[in-house]
Amino acid sequence: MTVPAADDARDADAHGLSWTLLTLARLATERTRDEMPVGAVLVLYHLRRSGSMRITELATLVGLDISTISRRVGALEEEGLVERVGDPADARAALIGLTPAGADRLALFSARRQAALDELVAAWSPEDLATFSRLAALLRDSLDETLRGERRTR
Repeated sequence: MTVPAADDARDADAHGLSWTLLTLARLATERTRDEMPVGAVLVLYHLRRSGSMRITELATLVGLDISTISRRVGALEEEGLVERVGDPADARAALIGLTPAGADRLALFSARRQAALDELVAAWSPEDLATFSRLAALLRDSLDETLRGERRTR
């Protein structure tokens, strides 16, 4: 039996992780398909996390250009999930904020997505779940750093 070289094992692990993440994304999308597009979820999430903000700030956080985020915000505004309010620091500008209906919709979406994930890990030991959570946080931090770098270069 041949033991794979460290680089081969790392490549195999990275390949397996890539397919696992794609499968997880597909499953999460299938379980919540009829609820909201991922772009809308990201807008609501960032507004809940950071509070009301100018559309330019929101575009940067979500990673979309101004025209795309403006359309997305317009659609969410029509649904009553976000609202525009005057910016107290600059009367010429508006802030985009999450409405109570938007917060409720995001909470429902999050609960359904969490339930789907809970099903997947129901048989895991607490130790395995803790290890996975720690490593997933590490991956999320790396993703955030990569996205911040890409946004700075746009």
